[in-house]
Amino acid sequence: MACIRFLLITIAFFVAQSSFGQREASRWYFGNAAGLDFNSGVPVALTDGQLNTHEGCSTISDQNGNLLFYSDGINVWNKAHKIMPNGTGLLGHESSTQSAIIIPKEGSVTQYYIFTVDEPDPDELVNYGLNYTLVDLSLNNGYGDVVTSEKNIPLLTYDPGDPGQSLLKCSEKITAVQHNDEKSIWVITHFLDSFYAFEVNENGVNTNPVISKSNTVVPIGGYKQNGIGYLKVSPDGKRIGVAHSQVSFSNQSGPKTPSSKTGKVLLYDFDANTGKVSNELSLLSNSVPYGIEFSPKSTKLYATTNNYENDGQPKGSSLLQYDLLATNIIQSKVDISTSSNVAGGLQLAIDGKVYRAGYPIGGAGFNISVIENPESKGALCNFKQNVVSLEQRPAELGLPPYVQSFFLFKFEFANVCHGDATEFLITGDAPFESVIWDFGDGNTSTETSPSHIYNNPGDYTVSLIKYNGGNASDPITKEIIIYDAPQVPTDVAEYFQCTDDLNTNGISTFNLTQANTIVSLDNDEIITIFYYSDLESAQQDTTNSNALPYQYTNTEPDEIIVAKVINAISGCQSYAEVQLKIKPNKILDIANMKGCDLGDGTGAFYFNTQREVIKNNLNLPE
Repeated sequence: MACIRFLLITIAFFVAQSSFGQREASRWYFGNAAGLDFNSGVPVALTDGQLNTHEGCSTISDQNGNLLFYSDGINVWNKAHKIMPNGTGLLGHESSTQSAIIIPKEGSVTQYYIFTVDEPDPDELVNYGLNYTLVDLSLNNGYGDVVTSEKNIPLLTYDPGDPGQSLLKCSEKITAVQHNDEKSIWVITHFLDSFYAFEVNENGVNTNPVISKSNTVVPIGGYKQNGIGYLKVSPDGKRIGVAHSQVSFSNQSGPKTPSSKTGKVLLYDFDANTGKVSNELSLLSNSVPYGIEFSPKSTKLYATTNNYENDGQPKGSSLLQYDLLATNIIQSKVDISTSSNVAGGLQLAIDGKVYRAGYPIGGAGFNISVIENPESKGALCNFKQNVVSLEQRPAELGLPPYVQSFFLFKFEFANVCHGDATEFLITGDAPFESVIWDFGDGNTSTETSPSHIYNNPGDYTVSLIKYNGGNASDPITKEIIIYDAPQVPTDVAEYFQCTDDLNTNGISTFNLTQANTIVSLDNDEIITIFYYSDLESAQQDTTNSNALPYQYTNTEPDEIIVAKVINAISGCQSYAEVQLKIKPNKILDIANMKGCDLGDGTGAFYFNTQREVIKNNLNLPE
């Protein structure tokens, strides 16, 4: 064997990346035993759901669209629609706007967190605020169960020294989006004048949130009405929209007269790298908003508001649209529809459409509504009222929220060593009929999940365009680097161990770290080297945990071992053979060498003058 070069395939990374957001949001359970299945491309009513909730709920499926579990924030049902053995007593509330949201745990295919928010009621002696619970689907014979050691873990979103804050703890709002690292997830809530962003990563939930102050203060005095309304982050992770149903200093009840309509719709910037919220923009005031949602490309914001007569009696609701690309976003407001339905929640689906819950005032809603073209301006968005049948299951107010990045059309790649097939995979639940890839080297593909071999190492810009309904999406681009494999000797490298003992029969203890310089020829790279008895062992040890010890005693004279040479940046690796040889120590007598006495106890010796002597003594070549 001379040398072998190929990619150290980071299988766990690619699987974790590619499994994020394909059809996790394809099944919804909400309302009074209502549900929808989007796997066929159109919403089909589900009638097997068991939850009964007026507002908050959450559902999660696997990457192929198979149901995993769902919750109303209080109970957890498994894929067989049975309550999990420890799946009761979660601390959400059936009348909390966004009672629950399910978050995949980074690096795991079986573990998920359920974040819950209680209904903050000043008349209750105990309010539970924001909590999280771990569900492990490997338990209960694959049907999953709540991990009791991580059940109802409280998260701090208030000042414990303030009695009013300590009583209420949090609003009814919660949303989530992927971190800029495309691995961890931000879970975001709001209370009073602050946003709290909690990072969920491979280590679990970081209980120390990123806190951002907002200009608008939602006073304690107006709770519980002040806590009502949706919070959503845009799919691209750059904006946050919030509907405060009321921003009042008193907890008003009864008819909503003009003077008592104090609610707001607010828009902010969000930094998915840091979790910070900034730049408040007030879009709507003196109203009673409820639902909030962004379009798939994050260019439009939709809100629902409840409408009232002057005497405070309810008279239906409106659906509003804001153009986030407009020079003046506030003035871009369009009243898309006014109807006799209550406001209801809004939720983006994997078909690229936005759905609206709700029901007629004084009646029951067995259908929900849809915005067919949410990227289009005004009436062109094609809102259709009450056209999606739930097969006689009442819709109520809420729809299940998801990690908003599920709906973002994007792609991942793996295998970035020169000579290997680089693989590309579309992620996100955004629908498409066909795609075209441009690999940045003059080659293209129309395959959904192509692989491509680059002729040369270097930097390439890869772009992906999807086509749906005859319309092309904006190109999605990523910069990728194709790395050369580490340079290693093409022939067997010889490593000599010198010894004074000539009766070792060719056996000695070698310091293998001293062989690194003859194995790796990349002086300017960060290289890690492991040694193995044979090539098969080196290839199979993907974690490098079974390598030979660096202080290694050979098992036979002139033994040949294998060096695995890994570039720590690219993950690319090469293999080289190293022969371990023993040579006797050679004593070099230079006692007669003369130098200049520098007068301070040191001397200057010029070894170049003894060059020929040293060469002859050691029999060195020219």
